[in-house]
Amino acid sequence: MSNTFKSYPVKNISTIGNLVYTVPAATQTIGVGLSISNTSISPITANVYVARSGTNYYIVNGATVASGQTLVAAGVDQKLVLQASDAVYVSTSANVAADCWFSLLEIA
Repeated sequence: MSNTFKSYPVKNISTIGNLVYTVPAATQTIGVGLSISNTSISPITANVYVARSGTNYYIVNGATVASGQTLVAAGVDQKLVLQASDAVYVSTSANVAADCWFSLLEIA
């Protein structure tokens, strides 16, 4: 088995679900950190969800993020355990108002 730490940044998150990461085949993934930073001058709402077998499961739904602040959706107390084909998406209430950083461990 191979263990590899990786990170996936997404700049200028939009109102549509932005694909951040998809778990490769024959791989398990542990999300060790997922942050959304509000880069606008106004508050935004943020959503994070995992798509599995055609169903969306929300990790964060409609959380307010103040201007210049960061929402930690996964981190110290919350890890995301993902299986092959799971896809992580992020969206916000305003276009190009946020950046996202997803840190993870892939186990293949």
